[in-house]
Amino acid sequence: MTQEYPKPSPWPQRRSAVTPMSGGYDGYLDSLRRVCEIVEDRHPSSEELVEEISRCLGVTKKAAEGKESFLRKAGVIQVEDGLCLISNETRQWFEKDRVDILIATLHSRCRFIGEMIVELDKPLSTEETRSVAARYGLRWATNSQIDNRRGWLQSSDLIMVTDDRRLVATEAGRAFAKRLTLHDPGDNTATPLEPEVREPQEPSAGTPTVAEALASEVISASTDSKNPDRFEEAVRTGFAFLGFDARRLGGSGKTDVLLNAPLGRDQAYRVTVDAKTVGAGVLGDHQVDWPTLKEHRIKHQADYAVLVGPEPSSGRLTQRAEEHEIAVLSASLLAGLCRQHAEAPLGLADYRTLFARQSVDGTWIRQGGEVDTADLDEAAGEGPRMRDVAAAIVKVLSERCMIVGPLRARDLWLIMLERGDMAEGSSNDEIQDLLDMLAHPLVRAVDGDAQSGYVPSSKPAVTRMRLQLLTTSVAPEALS
Repeated sequence: MTQEYPKPSPWPQRRSAVTPMSGGYDGYLDSLRRVCEIVEDRHPSSEELVEEISRCLGVTKKAAEGKESFLRKAGVIQVEDGLCLISNETRQWFEKDRVDILIATLHSRCRFIGEMIVELDKPLSTEETRSVAARYGLRWATNSQIDNRRGWLQSSDLIMVTDDRRLVATEAGRAFAKRLTLHDPGDNTATPLEPEVREPQEPSAGTPTVAEALASEVISASTDSKNPDRFEEAVRTGFAFLGFDARRLGGSGKTDVLLNAPLGRDQAYRVTVDAKTVGAGVLGDHQVDWPTLKEHRIKHQADYAVLVGPEPSSGRLTQRAEEHEIAVLSASLLAGLCRQHAEAPLGLADYRTLFARQSVDGTWIRQGGEVDTADLDEAAGEGPRMRDVAAAIVKVLSERCMIVGPLRARDLWLIMLERGDMAEGSSNDEIQDLLDMLAHPLVRAVDGDAQSGYVPSSKPAVTRMRLQLLTTSVAPEALS
C-alpha cells in the first residue's frame, strides 16, 4: 500500500455501515465539498455542524446527525477542543483534488470499500454485489449499503454503471485498488439459511428462516405473470410481516392490497398497494396505469400509494411515479425488508419513510419515485448494535464486579473502549440509558443505580425467564 494512504484498521474495528450523502450517486462529493467549506470557514462545534448540514443539504436534523457522525468516525472531519476541522487526508482532496486519498481514508475505517472495487472487476448487479459482500461477513438484508458505497465510489469515478444497470470498476478504480491493503474474506463466507417448511400462516417477526422463505416467495411470485393473485398474496403477507394491518382486495376499481398503520388518531396512516407481475423480470413505465393507481389512493382515502414489482426500470418510470406521487418498491427490496425485520424489527412509524419524507419542520410529505431506505437501514442497525452493547455491559459486570465492586456507566464505558467490545459510537449517556433499562424490575439483569454503580442481578437464564414472561403477557399470540 502507498505510504501516503492511511493504514487500514483491523477488519473487526472498521465500520460496516456507510452513510450516504445528498445529490444522488454522482453528487456525493459535491455535497461533501459543501460541508467541508462550512467546516473550513466556521470551525463549528459538532452540534452547530449538524444544523449547518441540515440547512445546506436540505435534510432533517436526524439525517444530518447521521451524516455528521459518519464523517467524524470515518476520519473525514475531526474534532479538536470542541471544534470541527477537516482532517489532513480530507484536506488533500479538498485543496488538491486527491480523491484517491479521500476514498483510501474511508477504506481504512469502513469495510468493503476497496474490496468492492476489486469485486467489480466484472459487471455485477446491485443484488449480486450484495451477495458478494456476504463472503466478507456482511450479510445485509437490503441493497442500501451497496448503494451507499456506490455513491461514494461512483462520484469519485472509481466505478461506473453499464447500460444494463450493472456496476463495474473503471480503469482508475482498478489502478487505485491495487495500491490498497485489502481484506481477505477467508472464512467469512456464511452458509445461506434454508427456508423452513411450515403450514401456511400469518408470519411472525424474529424467525430468520420464516423471513427467508417469505422473501423468496415475494421475489419468485413477482415474475409469475400467469398467476398475479400469487404475487398479490405474497405482497400482502410481506407487509403483514412488517407489522401492517394488510388486507388483499383486488377486483375492478380496487387496489390490490390495502395497508393500515394504527398508530393513534394523529399518527395513523393508510397505504394502497398495487402489485404488478412481469414475466421478463423488469417493470417498465408502459406497463403501469398511473392515473388508476392515483384513483385507488383517493378512493380508499389513503395517505400514500405504492407500486410493487420486479426490478422497476429507471428513467421514464421513475419520472412518472414522481409526478403521480406513487412510491415504487422493487420486489427484491420488499424481500430485503422482510429479512431485515426478522433481525431488527422496526415500527410502523419507521416504515412510513417508505412512502413519505419528513420536512425540516416535521411535517410528512407524500413521496413519489424510487423508495429510499437509508433512514430504515440506519434505524435497523441501531437495534443489533444496542443489543451488542447491552450484552457487553452484562459481560463486563460479571467479570469485574467480584474484583472491583459496583461499576458506574463511565467505568463501564472506559473498560469497554479499552477491551474493544461492541461500543463503537457509544457514549457515557448511552451506557447509562442501557443500564437503566437492564435494571428495570421487568428485566432486572443488573442491580444498582447511577450514583453507587451496578452489579449483576442473577444468572442470564433468570433474565431470560423474566423476558419470556413479559412476552407472554404483552404478546401471547407470538408464542402460539
